[in-house]
Amino acid sequence: MANQSPGPIGREDELAALAADGPGGVLAVLHGERGSGRTAVLDELAAAGCCAGRPVLTVRGAGPRPDWDLYGVVPLLDAVTGAFEELRATSELVGRTAALRRRCTPESYHGTHGRGALYAEIGRLLGSLGPSGLVLFDDVDRVPRPEHVTVAARAAGHRVVVTAGRPAVLAGTADVLVHAGPLDPHEVGRLVRRSLRARPDTTLLAALGRALGSLAGNPAAVLAAVDELRRSDRLVTVGRRVCLRAPRVTPMLPGDALAMTAVGEPGGVAEDLVLLVDGPARVRAGDVPLLAAATGRTARDTGRTLDRLVTDGVLEEQRGELVLRCPAVATTLRARCGTGWVRGLHAAVVHASDTLGSPIEPGVLADHVEAAGDALEPDPAWGKLLLMQAGEREGRAPQRAADLVRAAARHEHLPQDDEWTARLLLRAGDHSGVLALVTRLVEEGVDGDVELLGAAAGVAALSLHESAPPPVSEALADDRNPISALHLVRRWECGLGLRADELAAATKTLVTAAPGPDRRSLGHRAAESALLNRTSSELSRPCSARPTGAPRGAAISERSGLPPHSPPGGGGRPRTRHGPCSSSTAPTGLLPGRASSPRCSRWRLRPGPATNAWSRCGRSTSRTPRRPGTGPCTRRCGPPGSGPAEMRRPRSSRGTGSGARRPAERRTSAGGSC
Repeated sequence: MANQSPGPIGREDELAALAADGPGGVLAVLHGERGSGRTAVLDELAAAGCCAGRPVLTVRGAGPRPDWDLYGVVPLLDAVTGAFEELRATSELVGRTAALRRRCTPESYHGTHGRGALYAEIGRLLGSLGPSGLVLFDDVDRVPRPEHVTVAARAAGHRVVVTAGRPAVLAGTADVLVHAGPLDPHEVGRLVRRSLRARPDTTLLAALGRALGSLAGNPAAVLAAVDELRRSDRLVTVGRRVCLRAPRVTPMLPGDALAMTAVGEPGGVAEDLVLLVDGPARVRAGDVPLLAAATGRTARDTGRTLDRLVTDGVLEEQRGELVLRCPAVATTLRARCGTGWVRGLHAAVVHASDTLGSPIEPGVLADHVEAAGDALEPDPAWGKLLLMQAGEREGRAPQRAADLVRAAARHEHLPQDDEWTARLLLRAGDHSGVLALVTRLVEEGVDGDVELLGAAAGVAALSLHESAPPPVSEALADDRNPISALHLVRRWECGLGLRADELAAATKTLVTAAPGPDRRSLGHRAAESALLNRTSSELSRPCSARPTGAPRGAAISERSGLPPHSPPGGGGRPRTRHGPCSSSTAPTGLLPGRASSPRCSRWRLRPGPATNAWSRCGRSTSRTPRRPGTGPCTRRCGPPGSGPAEMRRPRSSRGTGSGARRPAERRTSAGGSC
């Protein structure tokens, strides 16, 4: 037993409840979804039963079984025959096995007398296993009427443990019901660590959680995703931790994963339905006629396929809408089918909507039109529909509204409303999209509000902790305005601090209402909240001294409707780790961040011209980072008098020596105030 593999992770309570060494004459049912580790629990029970000296018989309900075998006698006979050596079969057991095999025929199920004789022979066979044995029946719900074998085993004095996917199986006759629920995040981390034989990075665990969705606690799904990452060479060991290459790319699943085998073969109707459900348009259970017309199947076959996908756990119904449980399934299917096939499916839905007697909702139709892309012929009617829906969603879904605006430009044969798109992307917190949009406009030749585009690019660069692209800075930077957003980016890169009033003035053009009923700005209340709603003191810590790993909290006012963001920081600078940040006192920025933890403490701004640091009240933080240079800044960073006096002096004159660190600030007491 020295080489015995460790037991299943996170199933200690289930193993204790099932009790392999418990008394006989008990029927226990372990139920849980596919991949929850039921088979692993049975294997652990079998090992424990052997250690206890009990005769153990394991029956696999998923094994070969003829359709006429309603009781599961054939799997029982196969299990007994294969375990003759472990059971130390006597002549009585061999004889009972041969007698039951002769009795198990299709004719035995036709009459009452034949079924009674068959049940009696099952009881004689199980009674010859030995006293107080352990009978394990895996996937008992695969057998139409499993109660005959399980009840006979309990009547013979054995301890019977069966597994099923549905809790209703044998619920009326079971003595013990145990549920194998999903693993918690800590147990998932242990499972991944055992699979990798190394400690996983938190980024890897977070990516797995996002990719698996509601299956993040399913052991089989987690292990399948890890195996696919290992096979595709996306895992790398850094500092004794296993990290994920390209963490923003959703991990995929192998073709033999349970969720993928439930979808079926490539090119089937189930594959098309899953891709449509994962699309931007809402799909309801009542849309079967529309889905059938789009996929070229009958409504009956489409409805049955949807029911099977829900039963197998691929889809689930939430408030009348069908939802994909595991995003990694859709990512794998899109990689297998290609983008063109997915767009063709949405275009087929748009065309099928014309043939239906009852038209679909305009919002759903607009989502299908946008997802169809170039698979749909340009039509001004679709462009008007997309613009109308973009105006309706601007306040509640700005990112989606920006996608609709971009799609409308193709159907209207008109230039894209880039200024509106930039405002929408800023409202959604998509700063990478803002920089990409402004860069494209500069390359094509700026034709619009230069001040607005420059402010948008500057805010996006500050929020992303990176420099604005050189072409953007050269084309949109206004040297006559020392407090423009792009000019502030330059000052930040040179190591100078930024003040709250400067940030407010730089973003003024972004919060000014634009003309037209559907051209709203960031909001009239966003002027004081976009960058500096909760920080009225001077943000004097420059890019070279501020850690890029600064806390990201909910820094945007709840009234403005904007997402939480993080403070601007310098890209490529030495990082200093900090703890969580409270949304009530956090430094503000424009990068969406994680929601602040309810357990985090308050943060306060230490006084000081060049070494202000965000620190937790009553707790010490990491040391003040050393400045990455000793020479004076040679770039033109602002007019005289901008920023504190010490910020205008060369770096070599600060401190006591070249590149010297400022002495650490005195730690505040536990009862200090912010």
